[in-house]
Amino acid sequence: MTFLPNQPFRKQVRYTEDGGDLYDVPVTVVNMDEDEDGETIYSIRLPITGQARIAYADELSPTPDAPATVSELIDDLLTWASPLMHAFVLDALIKYGEAIVANREQVIKDMENSFVYGPAWVACAEEVVEKLGKQPA
Repeated sequence: MTFLPNQPFRKQVRYTEDGGDLYDVPVTVVNMDEDEDGETIYSIRLPITGQARIAYADELSPTPDAPATVSELIDDLLTWASPLMHAFVLDALIKYGEAIVANREQVIKDMENSFVYGPAWVACAEEVVEKLGKQPA
């Protein structure tokens, strides 16, 4: 199975070589397969040298097939996607934040029965607009 860009799997993990010199090295997982015994193996690429290696799940932390967290997905977008992704993500955050701030009263009213406290949601939007709205275009 080859990882595709839109799959929700961890592509950046830490590698510790069993009995070797590499300890807790960040690596990129490029492929997942099975060995002749049916055990899952991962093709990884080492940093700097770009050297390819085969690794087993017990050498990787966390395991690449574990679902990624929201922070990891955003980090993956901003680190490995095209440079245009930075502009898109920032623009989307600013526009959504501005829409929330512009409709503050309605947003708070709409969130009255929500598990999220409306004024806190608006405060988050204000912080996004304040911090990201000052960025150079």
